[in-house]
Amino acid sequence: MGARRYTVLKLTIKDVCHNAQSSPTSSNSSASLPSPTTRPPEKEYAMSHWRTQLHNRVAAYGWSAPSYEYITVSSGGATRWVAIVRFNSAEWGRAEESTRNAAADLAAKNAWQNLNDHGYSPNY
Repeated sequence: MGARRYTVLKLTIKDVCHNAQSSPTSSNSSASLPSPTTRPPEKEYAMSHWRTQLHNRVAAYGWSAPSYEYITVSSGGATRWVAIVRFNSAEWGRAEESTRNAAADLAAKNAWQNLNDHGYSPNY
C-alpha cells in the first residue's frame, strides 16, 4: 500500500465571504447575503417540543409525569390518531391528527393551554 496524500485547503473567513460575494452564481443584490443584524423570521409558535415543555411544567408543580393514551380511528380508509394526555389524576388535553406524534404534540399543546385557562401559570 502506498502512502496517502491529503491536501489541506486553508481559507480564512474573509476569503470565504469574498468568494461567496464574487461567485458567478450569487447575485449582486444585498438580499443574497443577509447582514449579521438581520433577525430570522418569527415562527408561528413561540414554543416547540410541546411534550417536553409540558413535562417540565408539570414536574415543576410536583405532579406526576404526563401519560399519553393513543386510540386509532378509521374513517373512509384513512387512519387517524387520537392522543389523550393525563396527569394529576385528570385528562388535560386531547387531539386528533393523521400521525401518532402529531396527535401527541397537539394534545400536549392543548394541555398546556388548558393549564393556562385554569390559572396555572408556568412557575419555573
